Amino acid sequence: MLSLRLAQYAVLFLALSWLADPASAQIETLATPQLLKTAEEMIKLNGAVRAPCNTVRVLRTEIVKWPADARTDLLPLKAWKECWTVDQCGTGTTYRIEFKPNLRGGVDVEVRIPGLGAAEPSPPATLDANLLEAAELGNLRLIERLLAEGADTKSSNENGRTPFIGAASSGHLGAARLLLRHGSEIDARERGGASALYYASATGAPELVRMLLDAGANVHQGQDGRVDLLAAAAGSGNVEVARLLLDAGAPVDSGSGRLSKALIEAATYGQSEMVVFLLDHGAAAHSEALYALSLGCNSPEVARFLVAGGSTTAKGRTQTLLNALRRDSDEDCAALAHVLLAWDIELDQVDTHGNTALILASRGGYADVVQSLLKKGAEPNARNRDGKTALDVAANKRIADLLRKGKKR
Repeated sequence: MLSLRLAQYAVLFLALSWLADPASAQIETLATPQLLKTAEEMIKLNGAVRAPCNTVRVLRTEIVKWPADARTDLLPLKAWKECWTVDQCGTGTTYRIEFKPNLRGGVDVEVRIPGLGAAEPSPPATLDANLLEAAELGNLRLIERLLAEGADTKSSNENGRTPFIGAASSGHLGAARLLLRHGSEIDARERGGASALYYASATGAPELVRMLLDAGANVHQGQDGRVDLLAAAAGSGNVEVARLLLDAGAPVDSGSGRLSKALIEAATYGQSEMVVFLLDHGAAAHSEALYALSLGCNSPEVARFLVAGGSTTAKGRTQTLLNALRRDSDEDCAALAHVLLAWDIELDQVDTHGNTALILASRGGYADVVQSLLKKGAEPNARNRDGKTALDVAANKRIADLLRKGKKR
């Protein structure tokens, strides 16, 4: 029977006498003896320790990422990862082994090898590196074991990422709580300025954000200009997270002057509910946020909210229109253009190539926009820097006919 042959993974802690010293090894694995032997040979051939050393003694293996179906009666159908600590002729080295079931019914083995020529890390550094990876995976059992062995919760990698930040960046609430109880610095920041609270906000994780705020995380940490917590939340579109940050005292307009980075971020990603929320909570509806919409022609309804907010200018609305019309025949851009044309714009304003909105609309195939611009009084004879008029670049006959009629008026 399959369950008997595989023993339901009950033999996870294998005393592999052929691979490790049974008196000292701590072995946890889903791999068959043949797969273990394959991984051992790969380490011998390509490991960090070169010839003449040809001895590999496994001291410990730990499953750091379980496949979703690992606890069924069947073989895992998805990849899993294990962390191996091995002794190679007296040198301790840690490897990441990934086992990937393939379509042939077998399993491919991939060994992640430390950088060749690099100095071997000391045992505490190895523990710390393992703690960071375990935190990013949310593996509570491994985190507890590494902490018991002396791993430092305040350690960080070359980018300044601590295990606590790693747990938060992956949305692992339980791991973050565990690390916080063991002395993690709640406001530690990476070199780029990102903290645990930043990642929790950016990923739209309200429970994690609530836990961090309750534990005393600094909601004003973005005032140095490197990160903006509310902008991170705005990009995710999670209004609950934004509300938690504002209730904790985060400023709604944390950009230069009264510009709201959060509003720009929400507009960029077309987060209409977030835009309304921010406007209702005092964010200034400015032309920079409106322009952000044109980068992807996102959510014409967001444009209506921003324009109705009253702080956009005719120049800003026109710049947004010019940017939107650079795309050829896009329904979302056409819808955004019609929202903007319902308000005053500067018809003679041009882009860096001397194109008016009418020239761009003609070239892009926006017949209805061309018609609206002509009705507003756009000049059909205006030329760009190449000397071309809207008629010269007309994308189709309908647009050309509209422009000829416009010239006769």
